[in-house]
Amino acid sequence: MVFNSYINAPNSGDERGFFDAKPATYHHEGGFEDVLDVAPGDRLLVRVYIHNNADSLVAKGTELMMFLPRSRKQLQVAAAEIDAENASPRSVSDAITLRSVDAIGLEFDTSEPPQITFRRSPNSEFITKDLPASRFASSGYLTAHLGLWEPGFENGALITAIVRVT
Repeated sequence: MVFNSYINAPNSGDERGFFDAKPATYHHEGGFEDVLDVAPGDRLLVRVYIHNNADSLVAKGTELMMFLPRSRKQLQVAAAEIDAENASPRSVSDAITLRSVDAIGLEFDTSEPPQITFRRSPNSEFITKDLPASRFASSGYLTAHLGLWEPGFENGALITAIVRVT
């Protein structure tokens, strides 16, 4: 089994680009990008799309990690990784690039819990709730233990968090 490997998925397009961001003040659909121009004081909504592409194999020990760089620079690259014990490859990763005129730092807004948007059953509406089993190991590292992850598009989900540009 493998995560996010479809190139022409019906709703998500190329799943290999599964980590992106947009200004947190942009409340309309869409607007997510892989490269953003930012400034100190901005807040970003970062998201990860997760989809087990296996026909029937359940992913075991599934984990999500998001990493923010610790240095202050004009060009920052943040990354996300999805990992499972029985996935091949064991992990997949993606990155976003944040550009600024000024040197910037990045940190998770730990006062706002990460969210997950998913369906409880294949034909139900999407719901959003706090992501269980997630924690901020530091202001630059978010991890979530997702456990067993069922295959199929109906089990795909979006995981979001807020990042502050400092």
